[in-house]
Amino acid sequence: MRTLIIVPAYNEEAALPEVLRELAEHAPEHDVLVVDDGSSDHTTDVARAAGATVMTLPFNLGVGGALRAGFRYAVSCGYDRGIQFDADGQHDPAEIDTLLRALDGGADMVIGDRFAEDVDEYRVGQMRGGAMAFLRVVVRVLSGRRFEDTTSGFRAFNRPVLELFARELSVEYMGDTVEALLLALQRGFHVVEVPTRMRSRAAGAPSQGEREARLPLPAHPGRPRVQRLPQGCPPGPARGGEGVNASARLLVTLILSGSLVWLLRLVRLRRLRGKYVLPWLFAVPVLVALVLSPGFLEWVSDRLGVEYPLAAFLLVGLAFALPVLVHTSWELSRLEERNRMLAEELALLRARMFERGDLRVDPGPDVDPAPRVRVHRRRPGPGLTPR
Repeated sequence: MRTLIIVPAYNEEAALPEVLRELAEHAPEHDVLVVDDGSSDHTTDVARAAGATVMTLPFNLGVGGALRAGFRYAVSCGYDRGIQFDADGQHDPAEIDTLLRALDGGADMVIGDRFAEDVDEYRVGQMRGGAMAFLRVVVRVLSGRRFEDTTSGFRAFNRPVLELFARELSVEYMGDTVEALLLALQRGFHVVEVPTRMRSRAAGAPSQGEREARLPLPAHPGRPRVQRLPQGCPPGPARGGEGVNASARLLVTLILSGSLVWLLRLVRLRRLRGKYVLPWLFAVPVLVALVLSPGFLEWVSDRLGVEYPLAAFLLVGLAFALPVLVHTSWELSRLEERNRMLAEELALLRARMFERGDLRVDPGPDVDPAPRVRVHRRRPGPGLTPR
């Protein structure tokens, strides 16, 4: 059975040579594909010098986009199995056979578990460990299965899973780990975990630091402070139009809530990318809380020096702005997905042309692959007049 080791790499020229040397030593019978995710260093050059097949993405797509491009390459080239392998030297090539034995045992997808009892202890920071624990709970709630290492990037797949991920793997944050696991489980594939060792990063810098910088926030003496009335104080004099104000607040709340439900539905139908919804998930509850808070609009009216509450103006503004912003987010999401697909197609085409010998030197992401064609107009001969 043909197996492809897929190595997504971004600015890994320092660690990649040793990683490829170890792969050639421990897994010489498997092919290696390095997906250069728009690196600004010499990642492509060192990978090709080590004898690996290289896909060069024209710009950075993230690890999810790089992996999806690698899965598409594996499917188009007829590979039976695939191995997801990091380029920073943390994964041990000697553990590849452990994953493949689990595939031979009937699993469709195998995850290398860094936290198993019979392997060396793998330490993570407190914040990262808490996030991993939360993701374990999320996966257990959504799938009904318990997994110890939901964020492991050391994985193996059979042909049906490769085909699934080549079509539907999410390229968003955590799409290559947690979301890929949930996608495989939802489609009925058999997913197992096996104990694997994890090493320290060989070179480069991790994508997320282990420490957090906590900076004190300076005071703002010039900013006015809102004085709160103590409880039990009698309310102030009634303002005109309170009934209209309450109705407008309720209508604004319904519009905001309906817009949020609409956005979540678009995400579920894959018509809107998840990251464009994150600002709305923060903004909509804040706006609802502000609109429903007693005296908020009156306070704004006093600050701005206007006589009437701003509920009607807020209603008109939201009714106009929300559809425009949702449409803009929708179009940006659609265009981003098209750009990602075109980038993957371009990298796949370059790799295949380079293998066939049509390209002697990979032009790289900064070179326009389209040739320039000059059009020469014929000059009219004697006795002919140009039209």
